[in-house]
Amino acid sequence: FPFYNIDYTYGCAPLTVTLTSSVPSGSIVSWNFGDTNLGVGDTITHTYTQPGIYYLWQIVTNCGTDSIFKQITVYNTPIVGFTVGNPRCSNHPVEFFNASPGLIGNVWDFGDGSPRDSSQTNPTHLYPTPGTYTATLIGTGVATSPGVACTDSSKVTFQINDIPTADLQVS
Repeated sequence: FPFYNIDYTYGCAPLTVTLTSSVPSGSIVSWNFGDTNLGVGDTITHTYTQPGIYYLWQIVTNCGTDSIFKQITVYNTPIVGFTVGNPRCSNHPVEFFNASPGLIGNVWDFGDGSPRDSSQTNPTHLYPTPGTYTATLIGTGVATSPGVACTDSSKVTFQINDIPTADLQVS
């Protein structure tokens, strides 16, 4: 009879599962992933790219045919994005604007070695030195099942400039 192990039966999109079949030698093992994709083989990996509930079928042929299924649940991953305000000058507060809908939590990494900030949705940060920085926002979406909250991140690279100094010389 059909039998297989699966590493995950739920998770956040994209969810990659690995299936390992334990059936008699000489059996032909086919898979129907429930998302219009099919596969063949004793060990196979598949990625569910869209949220939803899928019925994963294993079909085994050897002196007859038998099948078994498991339910796979794939949850939404949040859409995370942000912009960096102007001006972007050293020793001047730089504003960050979170454009991510429906987050229940966020963590900012400003890319300069300073501690991460999870206390503000739209923080400001001071960069003491001119240079190129990459800031990262890690966002957590609404929990769709007890114990399951999906996260994603977004990065923006930008330049911090020196504050200009006016210098007028009359000769």
